Amino acid sequence: MKRILVSAALAALALSAGVAQAADPPVSGAKAHARTQKIFPKVDRNADGFVTIEEWVAHGYKFEKFAIVDTDRNGRVTIKEFLVAQAFCDHCFR
Repeated sequence: MKRILVSAALAALALSAGVAQAADPPVSGAKAHARTQKIFPKVDRNADGFVTIEEWVAHGYKFEKFAIVDTDRNGRVTIKEFLVAQAFCDHCFR
């Protein structure tokens, strides 16, 4: 059930991105995975396995994009949430 909700939320997000997404498609799954493995440890400054809003902003990402990536709304982005966002929400990291 959770997987279905996440998929539906990501599909809605992709559709809501409109023209910007059409002009700049998200990266493929393999590229998203490679990018996540490289970037996540840099964003997770204290290496606790989660990215907080403070770490997110300190890395230079926009405050308002954190809520899009934090799909379970617990105030922490896991590597799995980060990976999904890399694959489906490339504009979240600008």
